[in-house]
Amino acid sequence: MLSIDINRDIEKYEEAVIAGFNGKKSLALVACVGIGGGLGFLMYYKFHVNMNLIALIIIPILSPIILVSFGTKDGMTFKEQLDYRLHHKRGYIQNKSSVLNAVELKEIDLLKAEADEKKTAKDRRNSNAKTKERK
Repeated sequence: MLSIDINRDIEKYEEAVIAGFNGKKSLALVACVGIGGGLGFLMYYKFHVNMNLIALIIIPILSPIILVSFGTKDGMTFKEQLDYRLHHKRGYIQNKSSVLNAVELKEIDLLKAEADEKKTAKDRRNSNAKTKERK
């Protein structure tokens, strides 16, 4: 009988291009090796900079490339987290199980806006009623 093994976590499946990394991560690794090697070679042979100092200079230069391609937290990539934090200054809104997706966040914002509008309308009615009683 013919049997085919299927990965149970199909949602988490990533196609491996080089050494188990997907295309984006492989491209980032190649870019980091090229840029780091080129800068290191240039600094060492052209400007005669110490190797320890070269490492301290190159790591901060390459870290944004690594963060953008490898950085994930709570199911969000580094770019999605950055966009989220720029648009929502209050930080993460967390459910008990996971971070809410963008659609749920918009719905929450709309519900909060509606509640604020109702509260301000109620406060206006109360203040108008109080001013009428005083007259």
